[in-house]
Formats: sequence, structure tokens, C-alpha cells
Amino acid sequence: MKKSLGLLIVLLLIALMASQLLLPRYFSYRLERALLAEADFESLEVEAKSWPALLMLRGHFQSVDVKGEQLDLAGLQIATLEAELSNLYLDLGQLEQFRELQAEQEFLKMVVTARDLENYLAAKIENIDNLRLRLGPPREAVLRGDFPLLGTHLELKLAGNFELTAENSLVFHPGELMVGEMLVSEELVEQLREEVGFSLDLAKLALPIPLEMEEIRVEKDNLLILSGEERY
Repeated sequence: MKKSLGLLIVLLLIALMASQLLLPRYFSYRLERALLAEADFESLEVEAKSWPALLMLRGHFQSVDVKGEQLDLAGLQIATLEAELSNLYLDLGQLEQFRELQAEQEFLKMVVTARDLENYLAAKIENIDNLRLRLGPPREAVLRGDFPLLGTHLELKLAGNFELTAENSLVFHPGELMVGEMLVSEELVEQLREEVGFSLDLAKLALPIPLEMEEIRVEKDNLLILSGEERY
């Protein structure tokens, strides 16, 4: 009897160890495939964790790390996205569609390079040629380009700043505007500001996971969108 009980305990421990090794890999792969089906990442890594790992069989993931590169958001390229979710619950029967997903966000970091932002604005603004963008701390940007007027091209310089609204929208507010050495009408100034100003609803990012954003700032010619405290 004692030998049978001892053997049963050994088998249970082996099964527990095997599940702790295999289940996280299996569900990390499933979650990664599901996210790639929902969002246009160039590359993506997902790591799911639970202790014991058998909780995953009930759709409970104590921690899920997401690291992706080159995500397209309405024409704006997100260079990198890192997120850590905790206490994620989902219906395993609908895993590919992420149905009934519940999770808490521990941290978030999204990086947009100045080059990608410059390309986005160049495609969006039709009346400015040879557009260049320079980012500066804490959330400032300076746009330069050639503005066609009366058969010639005038150098345009526009300063502004970024804001993250309570609705998780990234907004660029144009400020001081200079067009060559000429005095231009206020109507033209407002028209240019309207063309350059833009808003992106980051809450509608093509990801079926919750993304809460708290802060934006500029570092090393990159625009960072951040939340949480662990990794920044």
C-alpha cells in the first residue's frame, strides 16, 4: 500500500513538472498565433506564465508578456510594443478570437521612431514637400518643409507638441509657424495648422488586449508611449 502511494505521488510530481514545462510553451504559442491573426506585426513573441501551469487549462494566465515589432496603426508604424498583462482570463474554446478576455495591464511601452513619424506625416500632408521632422524633449516636435506659393517654394517651419488625452488618443498640437520671410494671411496659417495637426486613437489599436496609456515623452529621437513603472 505504501509503495503504491509512493509511486502515485512520484507519478503526480512527474506529471506536474511536465505540465509546468509543456503547458506554458503550448499556450504561449497559441496566444502568439491568435495575436498575429488579429494584428499586423512583423515579429511577435508571447510568453505566458502560471503557477501551477494547470491553471492555464481553465483559461487563467497569471502573467502574459507581449513583445512585438513593426505594427501598422492606420498608416503609422509602431517600431516596438512591449506589454505585460496579469490575471488574464479567456475562453479557451474561443482562443483564436480572444473572446471573453479579461486582464490587468502592469506596464506598456510603445516606441515610434522620428523617421516613421516623419513618413506618416509626409504621406498625410500634401501641401508640404521635402518634409523633415525633429523631435525634442519632453514632447516637442519641429516640422520643416517646402511650401509652394505663387510659383515658388518657401521654407516652412512649424513647432508643436504632443499630448496623450484621457481617451488614449495621441494628438499633435501645432504652435508657432514660420513661412519663409513672407507675411502670410491668418487664414493660410490656420489651414496649414489644420493639415499638420493630427490625432490617432490608440485605444483602437488593432490588438484585442487592453492597453492603458499614461505618459508620452521623447527620448533619443523616439516618441515613447508609456504606462506602469517596472520597466521605465
